[in-house]
Amino acid sequence: MSGLSLRVDVTDAVGPRPTAFTEGMENRQGLNERIADRERNLVRDYFDELSATRHDTANRLGAEPSGFWDQARGGTTSMATEEEAVITIAKAGIGRAGHDVTITPGPGKQYLTIPLIAEAYNKRAYTVPGLFAVREKGAEGTSGLVLFKKEEDGTITPWYALVRSVTQHQDRTMLPSDEALENEALAGVRDYVDQLLARKEVA
Repeated sequence: MSGLSLRVDVTDAVGPRPTAFTEGMENRQGLNERIADRERNLVRDYFDELSATRHDTANRLGAEPSGFWDQARGGTTSMATEEEAVITIAKAGIGRAGHDVTITPGPGKQYLTIPLIAEAYNKRAYTVPGLFAVREKGAEGTSGLVLFKKEEDGTITPWYALVRSVTQHQDRTMLPSDEALENEALAGVRDYVDQLLARKEVA
């Protein structure tokens, strides 16, 4: 996400300067709070829209969505100081909006488990009884490990692929556009200025 720089000039063109207006522009805490609130709500609303429409992996497998976008919405908070307005999204994977993300196994683990069927989606492999690993030959002599399970009817079903790492390429559409974020920040500035101008105090 690109940075956003805003400049507000105060002149005498409208007559005497309101004291509240001048003080409000000198101390930017209130201004940044207004911007942060609007940006937070924009991001949350955007996640709501994605939650209703975007479930790529779940749709491919025919599985129930994992609730990723709802969790991202719940993890979106804001704060402000005199210097800045900050939006924080406490959800792993959202960084992919700004850069490629490489996922590797956690401590003590060698592989990631990639679900191959709907029943495996959003379920940890260790909770599935009866899985066994088979090394399968791929194209051009490559090979990979797959976790299979013998079902009750005797069929053998692949549940997970085992991989050393996964790289997910940058996807800017996981967050509102720079233009939308900038427009919302400017709307916050207008709201704040209108609030200051509505006050009755004058110098």
